[in-house]
Amino acid sequence: MFHLFTEFDLKILLYVQENLRTESITLLMQQVTSLGSIFLALIVFWLIVKGIHDERLVGITAVVSVVIEVAVVNGLLKNIIARPRPYVFSNDIIPAMDILSEYSFPSGHTALAFAMAFVLYRCLPKKYGVLAICIASLVGVSRVYLGVHYLSDVIGGVVVAYWASIVADKIVSFSPHTHI
Repeated sequence: MFHLFTEFDLKILLYVQENLRTESITLLMQQVTSLGSIFLALIVFWLIVKGIHDERLVGITAVVSVVIEVAVVNGLLKNIIARPRPYVFSNDIIPAMDILSEYSFPSGHTALAFAMAFVLYRCLPKKYGVLAICIASLVGVSRVYLGVHYLSDVIGGVVVAYWASIVADKIVSFSPHTHI
């Protein structure tokens, strides 16, 4: 299944590596990849601690979404699918950050950022939700740009995150313990 995607994915990674990488963009993408999810997590933490009742529920829903996402991505899919990182699969791919040891599919960084962002998008005023989606999108782009994930890994992370956010919303909205 992944062989078809891998050839297309490699062409994208090589194009980015050979035509789009610059020192300044690489530095920016390294910051985005490490700080994007942290920024969204701080927003969620703030909603839980400082928010009014409805905002606290949004924060709790985002946390549940992340827990589901991490369990599915890191606990199941990465180990079941066992897709090698792009630079392991092809010597032509040169990562622009530290080499990672776990498997590639789906992108955990992307899934983490989108697991929070989808909840924030659905539950907060749209200007905040759109900002969260933009930050999560930058995280996904950074993973491809830095050569540590294929585009299909990032798309897989988005799909898992969307599913996790929907399930989290159902869990929190039906829970009798969410009356904070």
